[in-house]
Amino acid sequence: MKRFFRIFFQALMMTLRGEKPLTRAQRDYPRLFEWLALTTEKLRAIDDWFTTHPAMHAQCAHLKVKIDGRELTMETILASVRFHLAQEYPYLLKHLTEHTLTGIYAYNLNDAFQVFKLSQADATPAELQPLLQDLLNHLQAIPPSTSLQ
Repeated sequence: MKRFFRIFFQALMMTLRGEKPLTRAQRDYPRLFEWLALTTEKLRAIDDWFTTHPAMHAQCAHLKVKIDGRELTMETILASVRFHLAQEYPYLLKHLTEHTLTGIYAYNLNDAFQVFKLSQADATPAELQPLLQDLLNHLQAIPPSTSLQ
């Protein structure tokens, strides 16, 4: 009975502070969640750069890179990375299966390859290169699946 009251009051205090309990994925893979938060910051830095350089945004939005026989724009590549961070990864982590991590690593590998090709494109502005390289380095530094806890 003491255990019940202790848990009840813990839940009540968390509710009063506006906190939510950690999900199973957050408990099982804290390093992955840290990596996801930092990835979001890296993308936000690129978005902020475009905000402060509106003329470059218009020019870069239509910059095309040929990847695996398809032409992709910078806008599409960055939107893809953003979508995976905002939609795909949270969905996969909410619905854990034995293939969740494989899916996340596959999406990330594809995103890293596309950002690499984008960073190597001749038409990519030199001022944007360090931000893209920083994002690429971060994508390539995803924590190994054997040390996510």
